[in-house]
Amino acid sequence: MDHEELLPQGEVAVLIEKTPQPSRRQTKAITVHFPEEVRRQLKALAGEQGRHVDDMVAEALNLLFVRYRKSEVAPRKVTK
Repeated sequence: MDHEELLPQGEVAVLIEKTPQPSRRQTKAITVHFPEEVRRQLKALAGEQGRHVDDMVAEALNLLFVRYRKSEVAPRKVTK
C-alpha cells in the first residue's frame, strides 16, 4: 500500500526528525549480534549488580581497551 493513499486529498506528508535525547547527543550506536543467552546473561548480571546494561558494556569495553594499551574512553553511568 502506498502511504500517499492514506492522506486526505490535497494533504502533504511531512517527515519530522526527532531531537535526540540529551543523553544520546554526541554518541553513536554500536550494534552487535550475539546468541540470546548472551543478552539474557548480561541483563541478569546488570540486574544483580544494580547497574544499567550500558554501564556493564562500557566497563567491558574499557577493560578491553586497557588490555590493548588504549585509553579508557567508554563513558560509565554508575548507578550505585
